[in-house]
Amino acid sequence: MKELTAADVARLTGEILEKMAFIMLMPMEGEANQDELLHSKISYFGPDEQADLHISASADLLIELASNMLGVDEDEVDASVEGVQALNELANIVCGEVIGALGGEETVFSQGIPETVQSIDPVNEGALRTCSAMESDEGAPVQVIVTRTSCQ
Repeated sequence: MKELTAADVARLTGEILEKMAFIMLMPMEGEANQDELLHSKISYFGPDEQADLHISASADLLIELASNMLGVDEDEVDASVEGVQALNELANIVCGEVIGALGGEETVFSQGIPETVQSIDPVNEGALRTCSAMESDEGAPVQVIVTRTSCQ
């Protein structure tokens, strides 16, 4: 499997959020409380591996994300509706960028459909997990976890 570092995932996620919704991210000190985050999961499959990408964010960040994506005021956004839809779209885009970073145009990958989940899956034996924790300039956390398993 090609290496995928936490710095790679953080950089890709930061670039996407900056371009998509004008949200700037920086490395996070400590860890976010998982119970306070909303979670999305998407899977991808390649010739040598399969993986799950979990992306988690606070309701505050999802309101800002959805508001910026939709071009509406934040008070018109419900984190559990538009916010979660924006999170799923973010998962879809981040996953596509991860696939591009891993294989470029030379390797064929297939990507699943993002879904809202209640929690992050535990790590299976033999899996490689990459975790990137970031926060917006307002302190709203975002976490991306990629769990990769070899198909060989």
